[in-house]
Amino acid sequence: VCLTSNNIMTWLKNLFQTAPINQFPSQEWLKQLKTDKNKIILDVRSARKFVSGHIPKAHNVDMFSRNFNSEMSQFDIDTNLYVYCRSGKRSMMAFRKLYKLGFEKLNNLQGGIMSYKGPIKK
Repeated sequence: VCLTSNNIMTWLKNLFQTAPINQFPSQEWLKQLKTDKNKIILDVRSARKFVSGHIPKAHNVDMFSRNFNSEMSQFDIDTNLYVYCRSGKRSMMAFRKLYKLGFEKLNNLQGGIMSYKGPIKK
């Protein structure tokens, strides 16, 4: 492999590439959900955590699953993703993966489901 300054710059750009993140507290996140007609709610916790309680109409795709990329391929990349986890940290980690998969409309629930002030489905 021949390294040129362009190759190195491209490599560094990809290494530090960050997803544009819209982060909202619970009430604002819920307000966005209610008015957005092109949305998917995405719970990136484990299936066990998901069944213990989740936001209604949420899709569960475990961020740590080896099938994460293939499971995400079922969704349109032009859809607005409303992502959450337990505390907001895992969903922030998921953003980098989602962005690399082509998703750019990413909305994080600040504080995760622990800060959520809406209905929960069990």
